[in-house]
Amino acid sequence: MVVRTLRPRLVGERIRAVETSGLPLRAPVDRKALERACVGARVEGVRRIGKYWIVDLSSKHVVLGHLGMTGRLLFADEDAPRAPHTHAVFHLRKGLELRYVDPRRFGVLRAYAAADAAASPELSVLGVDPLEPAFTVDYLAEALRKSKRDLKAFLMDQSRVAGLGNIYVCEAL
Repeated sequence: MVVRTLRPRLVGERIRAVETSGLPLRAPVDRKALERACVGARVEGVRRIGKYWIVDLSSKHVVLGHLGMTGRLLFADEDAPRAPHTHAVFHLRKGLELRYVDPRRFGVLRAYAAADAAASPELSVLGVDPLEPAFTVDYLAEALRKSKRDLKAFLMDQSRVAGLGNIYVCEAL
């Protein structure tokens, strides 16, 4: 849902500047890395892997993010008051901002060279995403056979099945 909301409004936009609160999220936010990756770059795509959203940039970098439990991405006019807990602001065309708001600071916000993103600590540990062609009945059956965990714990293990959280797993079960 996040990617489907971001994609039509963000693709094609150029990032003019990046601001951060200076407070860490789940891990520190490297403002300089975000600036190097983003400033002057055009957004070429928005996609997801598991619970991570990825913004592909013309600079051959990506912005990798995770909303944690309470994070949100909001488009806002630059003169609109900022919500408390706004930890990053991406200045887009004149007058428009994309704001990353995370009250509990459980999220992630990183910049990587596009070629290095798949090997990042965040993505390299993920299992198969249920929306990928590699997620088949055979994959699931074999992974379940090898596991000693109960079904709910298995489905929520991001190293087995990327992207399922408590709500989706409870509904499925």
